[in-house]
Amino acid sequence: MNDEDKVHDISKKIEREKALINAAQAMRQQTNNEQVRSKLDTQMREGRRNLEFFEEKLRELQMRRLGHGVDNMSLGASPMSGSHRQSVDDFEGHGAPTPPPKEGGRGHSSHQSQGSGPLMPASGPYPGGPPDSAVPRARPNYTRLDLIKFDTPHLGPRIQLMLSQIQFKLNVEEQYLKGIEKMVQLYQMEGDKKSKLDAAAKRVESKQKIVLLKQALKRYEELHIDIDVDGPDASTCQPLGNP
Repeated sequence: MNDEDKVHDISKKIEREKALINAAQAMRQQTNNEQVRSKLDTQMREGRRNLEFFEEKLRELQMRRLGHGVDNMSLGASPMSGSHRQSVDDFEGHGAPTPPPKEGGRGHSSHQSQGSGPLMPASGPYPGGPPDSAVPRARPNYTRLDLIKFDTPHLGPRIQLMLSQIQFKLNVEEQYLKGIEKMVQLYQMEGDKKSKLDAAAKRVESKQKIVLLKQALKRYEELHIDIDVDGPDASTCQPLGNP
């Protein structure tokens, strides 16, 4: 997905979050049930946080596109002409003034003491490299505890973590359902009605859990923005245990 497609995708997510917030506000005005209102308030708070996240990512992406455009303009600039390059080489190689002969003894030390100012250090005014040299930034490091908090400011890494956790739980539950279905068939063949009913109840429960996990996975996939995954700002998460 190129940057233009990503901008379009984020814009669609922004419009969707705005629509969800407006719908929750309209529903809140039509009910006096405090429990429903509290749930709607939570949804609107989450929606506003998601909206801020999308708008921030959209600004970052637009700034990156602008930076790429400036870089392309710089690369397209014409190089220095041959005659001008030759004149610069002539000046650097032959036009430099000849240094005065060194004086010996007291005269040399007197000449140094009467200089116009302090001498520059041999290493230059910026030891360790030029002031504009690029310094690689360390990748942010989060723990699961940092990301699972409801009010965490690290929404992007939280979304990635939740996607990974929900997908893992969904895979486990689907494998569990396959095992339960085999048990139901086995108990049916053996004529064990009680064990069959117990396994059938677990099968219904597992199917319901899979539906909820798929809904949660879809929600976080809608929130996920696939940009700067491997960039300098990409984050790492330190595990605190199994997902």
